[in-house]
Amino acid sequence: MDDTRKVLLTRFAAEMFVAALLVAIGVLVAYGAAGLGYGWTSSGPDSGYVPFYLGWGIGLAGMGIAISSYLERERYRARVF
Repeated sequence: MDDTRKVLLTRFAAEMFVAALLVAIGVLVAYGAAGLGYGWTSSGPDSGYVPFYLGWGIGLAGMGIAISSYLERERYRARVF
């Protein structure tokens, strides 16, 4: 079957959008948790310890998706999403 439809959204664009969204969410979570304190005290971790590092993890996952998508962009350039 010959696919002559116009491509409205490429896989690269969709992956970059999701990556940017994840990075933004990660930054917001880490920033909010930093206000609660993310260090270690004599009684254990501060209240923002886990959310701060989860925010970092979400942001790094988004960056990983962006890098992977950028490196593989030629493979999916002409495909319809």
